[in-house]
Amino acid sequence: MGKKLLFLFALIILPALAYSQDDTREKHPIDLWYENCIDSNGSTMGMIMCADSAAVLWDIELNKNYKLLMDVLGDKAKEDLREAQREWITFRDKEMQAISSYYEYVYEIMGGGTMYPMLASGARMEVIRKRALELKGMYDELSWYKGEDDGR
Repeated sequence: MGKKLLFLFALIILPALAYSQDDTREKHPIDLWYENCIDSNGSTMGMIMCADSAAVLWDIELNKNYKLLMDVLGDKAKEDLREAQREWITFRDKEMQAISSYYEYVYEIMGGGTMYPMLASGARMEVIRKRALELKGMYDELSWYKGEDDGR
């Protein structure tokens, strides 16, 4: 009976709790900058420049977060993260090429169009953004575990 009651509770209450919580997380400053840039640059070329510039900013953020994390890890974890980051760079380069090839093919089969280079730029930026936020998440989590949460 206890497991059934727990299951019923989970089935009814947990989705309601999840649904009732709004997303109150603050947007990252680079995301805000990117949105503002896109809003200010309505042309396709302007939007591509926004995505490419945001990718550079995310790469700087990624490197900052990597260094912060490396500074607080133990030796084995540092070694493993260093190796993982090298592998991620290889992945990133291959993923960037795959994204470019994909959108070149889409451009070809659709007979052209200005939106495809813009979509490719945004997708390439997202690869770097995701890794930067993963590293930040690991750093923030470790800081919390160590009682060093600085509210970043």
